[in-house]
Amino acid sequence: MSTPSRPDAIPALTAIRGIAALVVVVFHVHETFPKDDLFVVSWFRNGGFGVDLFFVLSGFIMAHVYMRQSRVDGFAAFATGFLKARLARIYPLHLATLLATVALVLWLPGFAPRYQTYFGVDSFVLNLLLMQNWGFIGPSWNMVSWSISAEWFMYLVFPLLLWAYAKRVSSSPRSKQLAFSLMAVLAGTYVAIIVSRGWNHYGGMSSGGMVRVFFEFVLGFLVYQVRDTLHPPPGTMRFEIYGAALVALAALALFDRRYWHVFVPAIALLIATLGTNRGAVSQALSRRAAVYLGEISFSLYMWHWLVIQIHNVLRDAGTLAVQDRAGLYLQSASMVALSLAAAALSHPLIEKPAREWINRTGKRRPPGARRPPRPQAS
Repeated sequence: MSTPSRPDAIPALTAIRGIAALVVVVFHVHETFPKDDLFVVSWFRNGGFGVDLFFVLSGFIMAHVYMRQSRVDGFAAFATGFLKARLARIYPLHLATLLATVALVLWLPGFAPRYQTYFGVDSFVLNLLLMQNWGFIGPSWNMVSWSISAEWFMYLVFPLLLWAYAKRVSSSPRSKQLAFSLMAVLAGTYVAIIVSRGWNHYGGMSSGGMVRVFFEFVLGFLVYQVRDTLHPPPGTMRFEIYGAALVALAALALFDRRYWHVFVPAIALLIATLGTNRGAVSQALSRRAAVYLGEISFSLYMWHWLVIQIHNVLRDAGTLAVQDRAGLYLQSASMVALSLAAAALSHPLIEKPAREWINRTGKRRPPGARRPPRPQAS
């Protein structure tokens, strides 16, 4: 069996994952002070859309990384290797933050009473199994891990999605037309569900979150298949204007709730555009600081809710009971800074070593073979 070449890295897509995680953090900081209308913080009252970006981006990246590999490996071998790699990516940090939440429930006075319905034995078991967002229960334990549960569901589906697409669509001489047709059906169905349920957003958590992840992940997957037809030719002024316009549209939807429905289409097109690794927007996002933020984004996302809740407990206890606006700004900044600090520690100390250890487990090297270089994070 030959080994497929590793797909090219796309630094700008790593960076926007970090920006999305930071947007979600500020969104949850805003929810701590919803009535105070804090300058800048209040701009991100729609910051939950960062999760929608995660879902679309995940479908795109899974296609980018695994399309070629699936053609080389048999279905069973590919599915097993894929699920092992994805579990290595998400589970160690999920388990670490879940156990940290248990510790807070047991030993931090005032933490558990704030969310009395979150912390049960049944919900703990579902969290261990990454099934907490599959419609059985509401928010629980480390609340933000709902999206990891939803994404794990799509990872389970992904090998079948890839197999079906390869069999029925990519083998057709009209594969691009079929992909566009599937995108139209997908978008139409998603809109119909949103309208029928009366949502003014893409769909919350729990069962709504499963709707959200399915349609957005598959959209990202399909966008990858037709990515070269979704933007003007790179290197032209039209390409630069197009990229800047997509950023502006996504920002408009993020900052003004009236245009929320524009966010996912704009982000999907922006992801396809950034996937070229060309243009001013891509270059700006490919700077080291932005890429580093993307590299620690999973840790940032998984720890920030706990950091914010510890702050809230201390505020309720009077330790951080500051009401003047300068104090509120300082508290907001400290929650973001401490979340970033936790991520900067967690990424090299928990996330990467655990992922690399799991990925090495079960792999045999021929006698005398050197240890292979560490793979880049995907």
